[in-house]
Parts: sequence; structure tokens; C-alpha cells
Amino acid sequence: MKPITDAEVAELPLDRGQAQLLEAIMSTPTLEPVTGPAPRQLSTRRRTATVVAVAAASVAAIATAPLWLDRDQPEPTPAPGVSGSSEESEAPIDLPTEGDGRLYPGLHDLPDGWEVDGAGVRPIVSIAAMRLIPEGGLTFSVEVREAEEYDSIVEGQTTQGGERAGTIGVDGRTAQVWELTESEGSGKAQCDVCVHHWSAITPVEDGHFVHVVATGLVEGTLAPEEWERLVASIDFVPAEEFGAVIDGLPEQQPPPTTTRR
Repeated sequence: MKPITDAEVAELPLDRGQAQLLEAIMSTPTLEPVTGPAPRQLSTRRRTATVVAVAAASVAAIATAPLWLDRDQPEPTPAPGVSGSSEESEAPIDLPTEGDGRLYPGLHDLPDGWEVDGAGVRPIVSIAAMRLIPEGGLTFSVEVREAEEYDSIVEGQTTQGGERAGTIGVDGRTAQVWELTESEGSGKAQCDVCVHHWSAITPVEDGHFVHVVATGLVEGTLAPEEWERLVASIDFVPAEEFGAVIDGLPEQQPPPTTTRR
């Protein structure tokens, strides 16, 4: 094949120049094998890969040449308040917005020993509280979830072994209640820690529902009376009041207690 010159390449359309250059590289004769044992198959495969890689790199250099024409241009300056490095920037804390149509839970008049220890709007609008006991901590959380999650959340109560335990009022909404004692080891009587759950789920209303969960370390550490008082402390508040709860939490506050599905 007649080699092509740089001038001829320059006169060709970009796609033809790429094709002919690739053909020229691929048709370049290889060296005659030296006398001796046949080379290992691995060496042949490596050389073939090298030729293809060189050809591909050459074509890529032609195809991307226009991209390098601006290599001396200064990089765009980040907008004020925006860091040029994602590693240096921190995601802002999400705060609720008045009139956004979302439902915000509040906790008032909690039983003795309980205090709010988390609140947030991402990924789920939620608020959580905790009470410390000698065996550890008891937790209580209120989540406002989207309607499409309702079926899976309800199904999870029964698949995990929860038993229906009547209904309870959640700030004017009637919620179904489940009670569950998880067992570790070979059986409830032999477990070291039997986590005791109370769970309440309201019907879907205006595109969302409320999921309430309380967890004790062992059966009896979160008695029905305390569960009822916790649920009675729930009320739904304006976005501004919920935002004040978030602002009032310590800066390094961990996210609210997540619920089990």
C-alpha cells in the first residue's frame, strides 16, 4: 500500500483520514521471526494487542485534536459560594419550606427521661427521641412517608412476625398497631437480647402516611403505657417550627433513628 503523507492526511475529511491512517498502521509488516523455539502464545497476543492499541490511540489523537486547541485557555472560575472541588464542599442541611405541601411531625410533652435526638427532611421527613436505661437506650421515631411505600411497609410488619395490637390515635389519625418481639439464638427464652418493637401506621392521606416505631431492648422495657404516652406526644407542626427543631440540635447530630421494614 502506498504510504500517505501528512499533507494528504490534512486534505482528507476527518473520517477518511482516520480510516486510512488506521489501515496504514495495521498493514505495517512485522519483523520476521528469529530462528529458535516458537514464541509463547502469550507474546503473540501481547504484540497484537499493542498494535491495535497504537492504532486506536493514533485515531483517537486525530479525532480529539480539536479538543486540545483550547488547552491553554484558563479554566472557568467557580461561581461565588461554589467550591471548585467537590471534596472541599459540604452538602447543606435541608430545611423545610413553608407551603411545600409536606407534613412535619413534632414531639411535645415527652415522658420523663425522653428527649429529641434527631430530625431531618432527607431522605424522609422524620423526628426521633431516645431514653437511656441501664441496659442501653430506648428509641422512638416518627416518619412521614410517600404513599407508594405504604404496601411494603405494612407487609413488612407481618413478614417480620409482628402481631396486630389494635389501633391508636396519631394526632387525629387512626393508626393500626403491631407488636413484635424479635428473638436471638435458638428461642425467645434463650436469647441474650430480645428487641421489642411497637409500630403504628396511619392510612394514606394527601399522598403520604405516618409510620411510628418504638423499640425497647427486651420485652417489658417499653411498656404499653409508655408507648401510648409517646404516641400521644406527636403533633404535626408548621414547617417553620420543624426547622427550628433541626436548628436546635447539635451540629454533629447523627441522623434520626431509621426504622426496620
